[in-house]
Amino acid sequence: MNRLTRLALLPIVASLSAAAQLPQPGASGVATEVVVTAGAVPEDQLSLGVATTVVDHAAIVRSRAATVADLLRAVPGVDVAQSGGPGGVTSLFLRGANSNSALVLVDGVKVNSPYFGGVDLTSLGTANVERIEIVRGPFSALYGSEALGGVVQIVTRRAGAEGFEGQAHFGLGNASAREGGVSASLRDGILGVSAGFRRGTIGGELPNEFFAGSESSAALDLQLAPSVRTGVTVRRASSRTGIPFSGATPTPLRSTTADTTFVSVPVSLGLGPRTTLEAAGTWAVDSPTYSDPDDPWGFTFSETQARRAGGRLVLSHASGANRISVGTDVEWTKVTNEDSYGLQLDGLATRTWSVFAEDRFSLADDRLWVTAGVRRDENDAFGASTNPRVALSWRVSQALKVRGAAGTAFRAPSTGELYYPFSGNPGLQPEESVSYEAGAEWALARGFVLEASLFRTDVNDLIRYDFAYQKNVNVGRARMAGAEVVLGGALTASSWARASYTWLETEDRDTGLSLLRRPKQRASVTLGGELGRGASAELTGLWVGERDDVDATTYLRVTNPAYFRLDAAATGPRFLGGLSPFVRVTNLLDRDYDEVAGYPSPGRRFVAGLDVAF
Repeated sequence: MNRLTRLALLPIVASLSAAAQLPQPGASGVATEVVVTAGAVPEDQLSLGVATTVVDHAAIVRSRAATVADLLRAVPGVDVAQSGGPGGVTSLFLRGANSNSALVLVDGVKVNSPYFGGVDLTSLGTANVERIEIVRGPFSALYGSEALGGVVQIVTRRAGAEGFEGQAHFGLGNASAREGGVSASLRDGILGVSAGFRRGTIGGELPNEFFAGSESSAALDLQLAPSVRTGVTVRRASSRTGIPFSGATPTPLRSTTADTTFVSVPVSLGLGPRTTLEAAGTWAVDSPTYSDPDDPWGFTFSETQARRAGGRLVLSHASGANRISVGTDVEWTKVTNEDSYGLQLDGLATRTWSVFAEDRFSLADDRLWVTAGVRRDENDAFGASTNPRVALSWRVSQALKVRGAAGTAFRAPSTGELYYPFSGNPGLQPEESVSYEAGAEWALARGFVLEASLFRTDVNDLIRYDFAYQKNVNVGRARMAGAEVVLGGALTASSWARASYTWLETEDRDTGLSLLRRPKQRASVTLGGELGRGASAELTGLWVGERDDVDATTYLRVTNPAYFRLDAAATGPRFLGGLSPFVRVTNLLDRDYDEVAGYPSPGRRFVAGLDVAF
């Protein structure tokens, strides 16, 4: 019996939608947010059988957050680990899966580098971002590789109502912080245009500790006919970061740069009242560099250019209670790397072709939704992988919903793991996983919603470096299991509260040790309110428990202590028509802690400034 057949026979269990935004009660009393990431076509949360969080535009504005990483820290099931202050390498872990097993999309474009597969969230800012969707659990049945732990999608803001509107801001803070930005949109009939730009710089407490970055984005929408829509979105980010030390050794001239560009060209065609055709062309390039002219071994540097281009086609048809979608993906990657030892990778290319199908149907007078899908990926480097997924959502009553999901996923070996000199192994096979989850969502009194879920993932054929064979091999096994609980709702007509708690058990099944940088427990609480005339205030407390790590100096395994961090953000009332003061404070209590062992996180940081609406 093959893996696909075994999974199809797994019992379907209940799962929940762990939403970080304020609950939006509908007729059923539970959240009714439309989510674009969790299915082949956009779906209402009522019909989703997976844990989903939506951070909407209002929440982004209230938080005054400068980066996507800052917004993700309070999301249940998500761990963010940053190596020191702003600009430090920032990794993302979804439900304990490796950082290269979290798929990150910007308007449908893969952000994960084909070089070594991971995502550094350092340069992903909030300029012109409309919303962020986080879906947890296996999504290779829809997106292919890297979606083993889940998917984070960043959606660029589009022009809304007719006419022109814009906003600018500038601010100053301690540690020589400077930031400013502008965004604007125009809607005129069939044409919609939006654009945004943000620039920020900040220093640190050590010599050569700094970060300077900028981000720009633009989106064009064209409604060519009632059933024909197209456009283009472009997002670009660049930054430079100073690295003050390596272990215990100062590095006064060491720095890194990052330069990324993402382009998406979507097309939507209505082929009838029940049939749609969605297509998109995507392109991304990631060009990180590293240099240290004062290294003890002489001038050292590394320059990489990792390109990814692709196309996606999805045909969807509604027939009775069914919504059937079939599609295909094609993707090309190309990686070049040169360092102080010479040319390491010379334009090495891979191609992946995929086909997938999904059926979403409702039963029992639209109280029960079932989604079943399967995808097959064929790659010219490692071969093929087939991954199914099944999920259900059952509205038991107006106040109670239960959900279930199970699926398999994979992570393809990256170009670096396959071909990098002295470690690459062209014979590598994909990492594979089986996951399932269970949970429920209750609408309580006064609009509060309580959500709870259980999950488990088993991963086999993890790629590791074998010192005996001096190359990467498929030898690892891991297990991640845990629970997520979320409670949120309105305290009054103008104030709200939300709290979340995540318990996570991880195990390297070869050594019996916990996986690095995954806390067993984490919790967050946010209190906020609208104060009138556009004013708002928000206070967020984040507690992260102990987690295993590796000492940056001795390379020995250590226990990184638990920490508590308090952040605050406030926007003042409008005056003189369109002016509003604002302030953002991180680590309000000035606590000492390390998200990554050996890399001290910043103390209290604040930025105060002015918003200008026009």
